[in-house]
Amino acid sequence: VTTGSYNGQSIVRPVAGLLDYSEIQAFIFTNVSADPFVREEPVVSVFNGSGVAGLAQSAAYELEDAGFTVAEVDNAPEGTYASVEIYQLTTEKTASAEKLEEIYGVKVKTTTPPVAVVGDTDFVIIIGDASAVQE
Repeated sequence: VTTGSYNGQSIVRPVAGLLDYSEIQAFIFTNVSADPFVREEPVVSVFNGSGVAGLAQSAAYELEDAGFTVAEVDNAPEGTYASVEIYQLTTEKTASAEKLEEIYGVKVKTTTPPVAVVGDTDFVIIIGDASAVQE
């Protein structure tokens, strides 16, 4: 929150803007959640390796709804991929790795992913088959 004025009155308001409580709600959700993976604040990058347009974006929406932060959505390099491939880039965030395994039914890999990522990405997810994403 920050201070400001409204109709000549001194007020305390959200930094995001007057009546925009989204950042406050996200902070509270993260810090009071009983789900350990939410407290880890996992960041994922999602790549489409299927050739089906929009598949990575659909997966990204599902992951955001589940509590993940999506840093990047793009196409994977040309190649052959399993239905879903998940790569963990750090040794931390074990609860997040377990949640991804639960969502997709595959084991998280600790090897180097076939794509480069930017920022603070914790997991790389490559969607290789349309059946892996709920439409």
